[in-house]
Amino acid sequence: MRSRKYGTEFLNRNTLQDKALKITGKDGRKRHDGCSNKTPERSLTLDTREKHGSAIRPASGRGVCAVMACSDMQEAVQVGRCLSELNMGCLVTYLKAEDLVLNTPAGPVALVILATDDSTAVLRRTLAWLRNRWPGCPVFVVGNTGCGDHEMAARENGAMYVTRPVRDAEWSAILSHAFSRIRKLLAGAGKQDATTKP
Repeated sequence: MRSRKYGTEFLNRNTLQDKALKITGKDGRKRHDGCSNKTPERSLTLDTREKHGSAIRPASGRGVCAVMACSDMQEAVQVGRCLSELNMGCLVTYLKAEDLVLNTPAGPVALVILATDDSTAVLRRTLAWLRNRWPGCPVFVVGNTGCGDHEMAARENGAMYVTRPVRDAEWSAILSHAFSRIRKLLAGAGKQDATTKP
């Protein structure tokens, strides 16, 4: 099963949002972000990046998503393919970590992946912000080598660190664990809400 991706070509904001809004499920009903509330038929890689680096707020917050800031689109394609095979949610990508900070997705986030060429200082700031924005959300930093400043910054700020190349089996295990975890948390929160209603 293949994931869809939109956009390394230049698209204006309205066009990209229109494309995201026009995704249709197998049953013919309109789907906003490629994810269903219950059982998604497929995963969607929604590339929010434009040539000028600005990001667009995802069209809907209804589905659980993984967020990836990546300099190399091939890495996003690899993660999107693994997520599509797992059939668990959607992937929202950004060109830079700072785009994510300025334009966060609505709705629950299962996992954040930072695979950019940002400086160590920017990485530290981003990780501190992520810990405040989504406490407890797993964060993975992807780097070229281990035992460097990037790995130290990641580990000091509670993130996991993996080195390139990351195999499909590794991404599948990471994604499966993260999405299973957040679904259990959301299911538990739903049960708790149901028991507290009068």
